[in-house]
Amino acid sequence: MLIRMDKDELSSCYFRGTYRASQAIEELYEKLHTSTGDPLLDEEIVVKLVQDCIRKVRSELDIIKTGVNEFSAIENKYER
Repeated sequence: MLIRMDKDELSSCYFRGTYRASQAIEELYEKLHTSTGDPLLDEEIVVKLVQDCIRKVRSELDIIKTGVNEFSAIENKYER
């Protein structure tokens, strides 16, 4: 089922995307520390964790861009 992209749905898209992106950042912070609270020291592991986080955040930002693109396409169609 397709959802019609109106302003409310676009705002919800923004919320979901930014919320999930911020959750990914919070998860990264937690993963960068051991269970006792010490920071990870293994550069290879840290780099992989950061790369995984970047991928997740970019995915959420792409969803936001797709949402505004869909909204703009619908708005432009009705303006003609």
